[in-house]
Amino acid sequence: MIPLPHVYALLRASTALINPSRFEGWSTTVEEAKSFGVPIILSDIGVHREQAGRSARYFGTDDAEALAGHLLHASQNSESPAIRNLLPDLDARVAAFADDFALTVQRAMQSDDVAPPIS
Repeated sequence: MIPLPHVYALLRASTALINPSRFEGWSTTVEEAKSFGVPIILSDIGVHREQAGRSARYFGTDDAEALAGHLLHASQNSESPAIRNLLPDLDARVAAFADDFALTVQRAMQSDDVAPPIS
């Protein structure tokens, strides 16, 4: 386990974040990278596209050449070493995420597809 303050220190000084998962759920590391403005390189799976949209670079899960290209691009286009701070829109992004999540739960609870509670 890496203590959270260490994770944040790593993100603040990272050139990019890579998440090569084949079947990731909603990734905390992606959210943390977005919060610090860290460039993101993700495997091209649906949940990554949903989570990061156009703000990430994507590669096929078996496409080492594409991943290498993204790594080269990140290394060549990174600014001089700097320490990032949280982006100013963080509170608005968290609030929008919470609102969207609450709406999704509300819709699921109103759906006819929801199984009745177990007694």
